[in-house]
Amino acid sequence: MPSIKKICSLLLLSCLLVSAEPAIAEPVALAAVNEVRQAVGLQALTDSQPLNDAALAHALYLQRYISPGTEQQASAHEERQGLAEFSGHFAPDRALRFGYPHSQVTENVSLGNPDIQASVDDLMSAIYHRFAFLDFSVDEIGTANAAQRYVFNMGKRNLAQTCLQQPEAAKPVQPFNCLGIRVKSSSIEKMCADLPAQARFDQPFSSRCANGTLLNRRYMEQFCQSPPSQALLKGTGRYYNLCPNGDPIDGNWFDAFCAAPPVGAVYANSGRVYKICAPEVPVYAEWFEQYCASVPESDHYLGSGAYYEMCDNGFQISSEYYDQLVDKRLLAQPLAVVWPADGVTDIKPVFYSEEPHPTPDLPMTGYPVSIQFNPRWVSSAVITGFSLEKFEPGDISDWQPIQAVRSIDQRNDINQRFSALEFAWFPLQRLEWGARYRYRIDALLDGVVKQFGAEFETTKLNLPVYATEGGQKSVVVSSRHFVLYRPPDAYDALPFQGVSLRYRNRPFVEANVIDSNTVEIRAGGRGCSPVMLSTRLEEVIEIDFCAKSKWLNLF
Repeated sequence: MPSIKKICSLLLLSCLLVSAEPAIAEPVALAAVNEVRQAVGLQALTDSQPLNDAALAHALYLQRYISPGTEQQASAHEERQGLAEFSGHFAPDRALRFGYPHSQVTENVSLGNPDIQASVDDLMSAIYHRFAFLDFSVDEIGTANAAQRYVFNMGKRNLAQTCLQQPEAAKPVQPFNCLGIRVKSSSIEKMCADLPAQARFDQPFSSRCANGTLLNRRYMEQFCQSPPSQALLKGTGRYYNLCPNGDPIDGNWFDAFCAAPPVGAVYANSGRVYKICAPEVPVYAEWFEQYCASVPESDHYLGSGAYYEMCDNGFQISSEYYDQLVDKRLLAQPLAVVWPADGVTDIKPVFYSEEPHPTPDLPMTGYPVSIQFNPRWVSSAVITGFSLEKFEPGDISDWQPIQAVRSIDQRNDINQRFSALEFAWFPLQRLEWGARYRYRIDALLDGVVKQFGAEFETTKLNLPVYATEGGQKSVVVSSRHFVLYRPPDAYDALPFQGVSLRYRNRPFVEANVIDSNTVEIRAGGRGCSPVMLSTRLEEVIEIDFCAKSKWLNLF
């Protein structure tokens, strides 16, 4: 249980605000998060100093501007520019500011928890924050605490190394469009470096035959330098002005020449041209068309041409290389992650709220069960069955089903945070303290039937527990240190969300709100003087220490 001093900081905002706790990085948090990850078979996260620095800066901002219970009015993840302690609007901005190489950073934040373990436990009860801690692709973390403002920043070390080292293999390569065939740029560059002479475009002779035949420019230039005498017009008649020197070429002679051109006189190509390479080189269209048609498959470009701009230094990473980074990380992770994991204890029995809220129409639910499938191993997941049972020894069966459960997946997640491979189930009533539960999940994974399940226990209070009901004016206790529990009802679902105490003739009375339905009471002295406890809605419950009764441990 938390210490009495910490009880005050949880209950009384003024106590928390005047505390002089220093802002520190939280190495203990790394162990707490890794304990959860390793319980489900995920690889442990490593420590990141830039992420620690970013988390600490945000914790200081939260300490100054965000109080526990007010995060609904002001986001615990966003900072406002212009305010003192501002270090970036959102977690990726803050990480970049403190030297983290890329922007693929996620963040978990909790406010008001007495210690790191309580913070992690609370965040694991909140489904979106749970998924962040159990992300298959993250591999490092930075953490910090400033006056019970806990910040966790998760990142990807392999991506950070890529941004810093800038390997050639990671650089995006745009394909070359070889007349509709996508070819590797490296293949084109090699071809341009060794471009054969027969590929280089040479224009045809400026004049062509009357029948349209194109003539070889070099052949005709030599012809014009020394035309045969029979080709020249003698006297009058029809002629062609072909040569620059103005010699008239006899029309009949040239027509016969075109009808049966000598070897080398005809221009062997169509005259069409493509300009390729850098700097541009004109090549014969026929040669280039043949080249594109004969490019070997090994030189075909099979990538998307897409790239990511994640690195702070502007380095671009091809989508294929990034997918390889993710794939390498996912290969080392299990097929699926279920939570609560099998055999875990000390699970909170209730979920109240998170930002954004997955069940805003409900004041609370039982602790949710979830499963996440690894996209490296699973492409399609269909849930075909789910059951949740509580252990209760009985005549027929020791396991009693819990029927009222709300399932959430990508199709009905109102905040659109779930992926197609993430599923959760919320009991509509809170679970009980110190109880055993088990669940089973039936799934169809890429057409193959699979079953998952686990057994877990909720937290044992290890104190006498007295239950009250709405409208109950008093409760008789026989212990000076006990727990008062009031289940949610139509009058007030969250009675102990805020409490106050009045008493006389006692050296002290301390209260620790365990959750909005459960409060721990420690009363000093041995007299019979009662304690008056006021609930959130100012309903007064008298705690009687001297009436004849025996405490009932309900849990």
